[in-house]
Amino acid sequence: MARIFRSDRTEPRHNLSLEESLFRRAHPDTWLYLWQNAPSVVLGRNQNAYLECDVPYLREQDIPVVRRLSGGGAVWHDLGNLNYTFLAPARDLDEGRCMDVIVSAVTSLGIPAVPSGRNDLLAGGKKISGTASYQEGDMAFFHGTILIDADLDRMSRALTPAPVKVSSHSVPSVRSRVANLRDWDASLTAETVGKAVTGAFRARFGPARVETLPARHLPSRYDDDAWHLGSCPAYDAVLSVRTPRGTYQVAAQVEHGLIRRACVSCDTLETRDTQKIAELLMGLPFEAGPVKQTLLSLENQKEE
Repeated sequence: MARIFRSDRTEPRHNLSLEESLFRRAHPDTWLYLWQNAPSVVLGRNQNAYLECDVPYLREQDIPVVRRLSGGGAVWHDLGNLNYTFLAPARDLDEGRCMDVIVSAVTSLGIPAVPSGRNDLLAGGKKISGTASYQEGDMAFFHGTILIDADLDRMSRALTPAPVKVSSHSVPSVRSRVANLRDWDASLTAETVGKAVTGAFRARFGPARVETLPARHLPSRYDDDAWHLGSCPAYDAVLSVRTPRGTYQVAAQVEHGLIRRACVSCDTLETRDTQKIAELLMGLPFEAGPVKQTLLSLENQKEE
């Protein structure tokens, strides 16, 4: 039976914990979880916070940095966003079908939305929703955020890394051009968009009432600061390498042109063992060519 859940809290650690608790509940049908976070930055599973956002600024503004289970890039959340998660058995989760629900919801509001690229949703050539997915065992989820009336200036400030002492090898992350749904209709709210999403979900997956999840504390990895910020020591230089699967950031201690120690982060949608990658890079020249060759080899092995 299809089900729809809504969180009545806006604390990001709590909402990510609820998402994982729903994910861990084995069930045969597709569920939808809707949630909103207070201002926060949500990192992809394999990302380095210090290379993706301005951590000192976020601390000064008391804006938390939290890490999700799925891959992909860092995103800004605030109450101008509506977040959605589709949860289902891995064999049945059809990301295209889920995206169709969001497209149907947004277009029903008079906004010309079309899927594009790496699981993005565009309107007027600008990004209004980004998505990611995660699978473990027999279950999977597909989630994303819809920009309705987000503070785009604050988003840009938060997602611009603070100046760090790295070499000129560093290449800044590519930031997508984004837009709010209220650029098309100033009357839209998270509530009206949420109703459109639930309506489109019911049309695709069957009748379901909206259930409010209890606001109880769920002890989990999301209570651990080490999960969110990770432990990556200071490094001499950062090398950015792009592959067909995404962009890798290699922070390295370099001696005589060779990588002696490394910390790897990435925005790939697939889960990566970044510690293993870092170990494989040690001893290589600190150059894009050899590093990219190793990364491509690892990606090809995963495909085989």
